[in-house]
Amino acid sequence: MHRMHRLAVTLGLALVATTVFAPKASAALLHPTDTSQFPDLSSGYVSGTLHYIAPTGTATSGLLTVSNTPYALALGTTAATQFDVTGTRSQSIVAQINSDGSLNNASQNSYDLFGTVTVNGQTYSGELLKGTPTAFGSLNTAAAGNGGLAGTSMFDMDVKITGGLLQSLFGTDTYIRLAAERWSTFNGNFAQDFSGGKVTSNIRGFNPPSPAPVPEPTTLVVLIAAGGAGLLVRHRRRIRRDDLETAAS
Repeated sequence: MHRMHRLAVTLGLALVATTVFAPKASAALLHPTDTSQFPDLSSGYVSGTLHYIAPTGTATSGLLTVSNTPYALALGTTAATQFDVTGTRSQSIVAQINSDGSLNNASQNSYDLFGTVTVNGQTYSGELLKGTPTAFGSLNTAAAGNGGLAGTSMFDMDVKITGGLLQSLFGTDTYIRLAAERWSTFNGNFAQDFSGGKVTSNIRGFNPPSPAPVPEPTTLVVLIAAGGAGLLVRHRRRIRRDDLETAAS
């Protein structure tokens, strides 16, 4: 029952992104027509916070920080492909944003996701994904014509994955959609401080390396497994040959 509820929530985020928050006017989101893709790692709800400190003095960029709690990894649309993220969990984003709303490719930009997830009997625990934001978009969904409610806003990023236990599952090119569902003070102006609460998110892989539901095993494990299978076949053939020779004699 819990897994079915989680599946509905995961798919529901995509529905929110493409209906309630679907832009009806031009928007600065990188991917305004976002649709579900897999793998998909969901985070939120009440725990999510977003803060932006606008540039001051001669600075040309401000600092965006996002924090929320990952809760589910989806590898497909069925309950059997939904896996809980448990243990000590956190997702954090740090990004320098220029006054025009574009990403400043500063060295301190970072993306990190920690937790524990067991996929088909194999457990991954620790830093699941690590990377660097490479592009940034935004939408003041509360503005007239943008389809949202008062106190809501939406942001998205392209993220280059550089490490983590699930890197081989997601690949290097990913995308994250962020939705501040309550208390957002964002009005489209990056010359002003703003914040948001109840921040939900989905990070998805663009062109993941393979359809395999779990990260690939190491080369050594593959060789051992292949070698073991070969020995088993050879052993069975030898037994069969011995049986035939015995029967002939």
